[in-house]
Amino acid sequence: MSERIQYVESAGLQIAYQEIGDPDRPLVIVHHGFLDCGGAWQEVMKPLATHFRVVMMDARGHGESEWVGSGGAYWFPDYILDLTALMDALQVTEERPCALVGHSMGGAVCSYTAGTYPKRVHSLTLIEGLGPPKHPWAHAPAHMRQFVETTRRRQADRAPEVMPDLEAAAARLRQYDTLLTETRAATHAAIATRPVKRGYVWKWDPLHRARMGAMYVEEIAVALLANISARVQLIDGGKSPFKHFDVSKRRSAIREPVEVTMPDAGHNIHRHQPERLGALIQAFLLKYP
Repeated sequence: MSERIQYVESAGLQIAYQEIGDPDRPLVIVHHGFLDCGGAWQEVMKPLATHFRVVMMDARGHGESEWVGSGGAYWFPDYILDLTALMDALQVTEERPCALVGHSMGGAVCSYTAGTYPKRVHSLTLIEGLGPPKHPWAHAPAHMRQFVETTRRRQADRAPEVMPDLEAAAARLRQYDTLLTETRAATHAAIATRPVKRGYVWKWDPLHRARMGAMYVEEIAVALLANISARVQLIDGGKSPFKHFDVSKRRSAIREPVEVTMPDAGHNIHRHQPERLGALIQAFLLKYP
């Protein structure tokens, strides 16, 4: 069992990951959500190491993975590029497919990847992971203007905000996640930050705060979801703030999903009920190997 940080190259960037479990056991790859990191999934996934080889990756610009360089930006398809690079490095093939687990943004990354390479993924768990709200095309001029202006501003100053201590970082997490307990906030703050001279900074690239250039296109998501051959598990939080928009087209594109709602959890289920979430994922993976 190894928890040391390892790296794979993707389009010139070093993409970090850590793994737990026996390398000879079936492979499960976990992709975190926006402004999170793979290490935040250890509490959820450690129990699965008894049965599986679990790999938790850091998306580009998150965790221990490299940031895009000067003049660059973050584009959603690049996350798929990075996940497939990791799958290649771990020798995932049509003959040796893997399971994918994705949360929020990571769920969209995993579903797009499973729809692009359906025979390389035998099981897919999407946790609050059916994508963002669909925006009318009439919003395109304002969206593109925001992309230009926020990207210029963030590229000009990519210095991360410095928080005085881990307590301040934990308080920031709880400010935006009212279901997060003080104890778990402290744990996740330590995972998601790195120390600097004057305190702590988040590990993610501040450039992520710029507007992404490409608008979300539901028709693309539906086409990729419909091309998935893996068995799909959908896990949602009953108290999630993302319940207000319609994802019925996306759900209907998935063949016979296994759906679970955790009534007392919000969007960040891995922070709210990690043990219960891990048990649900493990039960699904053992039932549909």
